[in-house]
Amino acid sequence: MSRRGRVGWHGRTGQAAGLVGARCAVNPREVTVGIGVIGIGVRGRHAHEHLLAEHPAAKVRAVAQYPNVTPELLEGRGRDSWEKHAARFSVKLTDDYREVLARDDVHVISLMTEPSLTAKYVEEAAAAGKHIFLDKPMATTMEDSERIVRAVEASGVTLMVAFNYRYAFPYREMKRRIDAGEIGDLRIVSVDVCLNKGPLPEFTASESYRNAFGGGEVANFGCYAADLLLWLTGSQPRSVFATMATRFYEDYRATGMEDIGQISVKMENGAIGNILTGRTTTQSPWPIEAVEVVGTRGFLRATPNCTFRIEGKQVLETAYGTNRVQWMAFDFIDAVLEGRPSPVSEHDGLAAVQLIAAAYGSAETGEPIYL
Repeated sequence: MSRRGRVGWHGRTGQAAGLVGARCAVNPREVTVGIGVIGIGVRGRHAHEHLLAEHPAAKVRAVAQYPNVTPELLEGRGRDSWEKHAARFSVKLTDDYREVLARDDVHVISLMTEPSLTAKYVEEAAAAGKHIFLDKPMATTMEDSERIVRAVEASGVTLMVAFNYRYAFPYREMKRRIDAGEIGDLRIVSVDVCLNKGPLPEFTASESYRNAFGGGEVANFGCYAADLLLWLTGSQPRSVFATMATRFYEDYRATGMEDIGQISVKMENGAIGNILTGRTTTQSPWPIEAVEVVGTRGFLRATPNCTFRIEGKQVLETAYGTNRVQWMAFDFIDAVLEGRPSPVSEHDGLAAVQLIAAAYGSAETGEPIYL
């Protein structure tokens, strides 16, 4: 598959090179990307296919649920809800997800399954020559993450993990300044991804949920923070020390699920990383989302919508309005059309799983985990 060529998020090549490179080829003169959905409304009331379908070269062609979904992940919804979801795209619900994989007019799979099962569906989709847009976290174990990497590499398809915080413009600007050396050598990187407005409607924590998801809110939101830390530093973790607790949700406590976690990471490049992640019960409209970086020559602070930088004694602020999730979806479709590498690849997904798995290991033993 051709991996050359790069345009901006809103650029178009007018060619379907990436689709032709995969085994699910389309007419090069027709750049419509057919989307197949596997997994409906799982893990919260959200989906990515409607964002992918906003791309002018993309269209949802088939929708299916996968079998034996863990009931807690559906939050009280069933077939009637799935049929309505399919109808939003003017298609009928497909009873067997394998029929979606077999369709020649489906080139991309929007995959939202429970993380403990993701490797199986990625293997099947990749074997069918379908590109894959995958919700986070990529998997619950390193073994399953490595299965995903092998399947994608063997098939030559493009897989993207939905780490949408990378697409917040202030974080991209922060990354640019770090890479340009504007603040010198990195020394400290603090990442907060702590959501609020709980408890979630119709959700109760359970052992089956914990097993399906690989943990509690550190698994859920900590993967975002882990990816941001790894991406901003451009380095790998060498040791991880973590503490986790249940401070907000009693149903979490009853099933041994954490709702908050603090992770300290020593990076290979000498930087110290700090992560605060989880979900609180506060009803504030503003979640705890921020990144602070300290270098030998400067300091930067950003939220998903605002960048601050320190110049001498001045604090300079720049605000941005961004739809990072939409930009992420468009970038994936563009990458498929252009045949360029995944913007957030299976290797990025594996790296985040590794860091979070080490955090759980450290929290359980009370000792640092060395990688």
